[in-house]
Amino acid sequence: MIKIQATKLIKGVTFVNRTLRENLASPIVQNIQFAVVKNKLYMKVTDLRTTLITYVNLPDYKGEEGLTFLMPGKALSSLLSTMSSKDTQEQVEIKVGKDYSHSVKWSTGKQKLTGEDAKLFPKKTIIDKSKAISIDLNSQDRDSFIKALQYVLFACSTEELKPSFTGVNLVGSDSNLLCITSDGATFAMCPVILSDEQDSAAKISAIIPKDFMSTLVNASEETDEAEHLFLSLTDRLIEIKLGTFVLTSSLIDSVVLPYQGVINATEKYKLSFSFSRLEMLTALRRNLLTTSQLGYVTIETFGETLEIRSSESDNNKETVSNVNLIEKGSIGYIAHFIGSRLLKILTNTADEVLTVKYNSEREAVVIHGENERAFMLLMPIDISKA
Repeated sequence: MIKIQATKLIKGVTFVNRTLRENLASPIVQNIQFAVVKNKLYMKVTDLRTTLITYVNLPDYKGEEGLTFLMPGKALSSLLSTMSSKDTQEQVEIKVGKDYSHSVKWSTGKQKLTGEDAKLFPKKTIIDKSKAISIDLNSQDRDSFIKALQYVLFACSTEELKPSFTGVNLVGSDSNLLCITSDGATFAMCPVILSDEQDSAAKISAIIPKDFMSTLVNASEETDEAEHLFLSLTDRLIEIKLGTFVLTSSLIDSVVLPYQGVINATEKYKLSFSFSRLEMLTALRRNLLTTSQLGYVTIETFGETLEIRSSESDNNKETVSNVNLIEKGSIGYIAHFIGSRLLKILTNTADEVLTVKYNSEREAVVIHGENERAFMLLMPIDISKA
């Protein structure tokens, strides 16, 4: 029998359940695999590409070493959510049945959940560390890495026919890591300046699935800030260890985005204007209330102000909003953007002031905050072809 503090079990199950995804071809992966090893209760989930393992300590466990069993993730989570606040302060007892029917008992209730044969659960993918590129990110660099991921993840595409666009392109040098994403119309890049230079970082060039990186961001929120992040990478796999979490995934088999050409092109941009992100966000949201989310907005500068125009979806009435410019912009810049894409960019950064750099009204604009090396690109649209 396993006895565990209810709060610890609820926290662990709730987190790993966020990684579970429906897989009709392999229903067994809707389960959480539990295993007791050296007084630790390990919880493992997988979607057959990304695998997450975490654990909680069982200091008083006296039972079978290596005990392994499966429990349905959603059903267990639902059961635990019914516990009262008083119940969560007590211990939960899990009794593993030989017929895959396991009982969960708490202070005021008891219920059975039926799992499956743990031997059929997908095995953990093992990375050959002797052939892997490995880096150790200290707490400062780990924090920078997580913030970079938060900055770029929004621009990933869901278009599986363009695999390079469906993950985070990670490219390294001995002094930094570049996180790059694009969905074809939007581009985001954020550098991670390493406080400890690492020669092996220069060998990194891979595309990592968005879901894997999103799970890592979530795991970082559950981990002590002092913990290091250990990254190992082969030509096919990535593994990251962070505190009690181990994440493993296959890489996306495609060519890294040609980011250097983007950097070279945007460095030539000379024209710019700046504005308050919150003021711009408020104005844009007002305009989007009267137009389709797939509709476009027109942006035009008048030296000290910026005007956002949009047409209502059911008539020709135009909505106009004005935004004060912090840095005086050139008069007469006018371009058209998909409103929902511009909204994603404005809600993705916490910078109070954003700067737009551009070369011409038909080319992509560069949008950045205080750190000019972290930027987003957005392509205007040609409404004459709409």
